[in-house]
Amino acid sequence: MAESFKRTAVVDEKPRLVYLPEETGVQRGVEALVKALGPVEAVRFLSLPRQRLLDYVQWHRQWQTSLDQKSFFDAVFEVGNSTL
Repeated sequence: MAESFKRTAVVDEKPRLVYLPEETGVQRGVEALVKALGPVEAVRFLSLPRQRLLDYVQWHRQWQTSLDQKSFFDAVFEVGNSTL
């Protein structure tokens, strides 16, 4: 992990992880979202209903269980696929 996200302290000669304070983690997370998505899309992402995200995860897991891996990879990595 990056040094800014993981710190090590030595107590009684045994190293242990010391996590960032929760406020700092939240602040850095929001800053990363804004940097990656822009302020409008970051707020939109944070405002998404939690259930909608969980529904997508459930749908994706169901899709994966019915997926034939070889057929999927053959289609994605098809020889002559000009998008790669």
